Amino acid sequence: KNTVAHKCEPLTITNLDTAQRTMAFGQHDHHITYDGVTEQTLIRNQSLTVTLLQTGDFKFHDHANDTVQGTFTVTQ
Repeated sequence: KNTVAHKCEPLTITNLDTAQRTMAFGQHDHHITYDGVTEQTLIRNQSLTVTLLQTGDFKFHDHANDTVQGTFTVTQ
């Protein structure tokens, strides 16, 4: 599933699982920094919010389980 949003909007990733997740931006093992965040560990019901400052297509994933992943597109 891909989320589409406009530049300057917030993007929130929430861990609804019972497993701890280490959310990272970019491809697995090739992380990038997005809005100052490269990766962040989230326990159940914790969220990570970034401001969409860069346009383009981006990926995020759980570093420990890269089958947990998503994409987002930022437009003007």
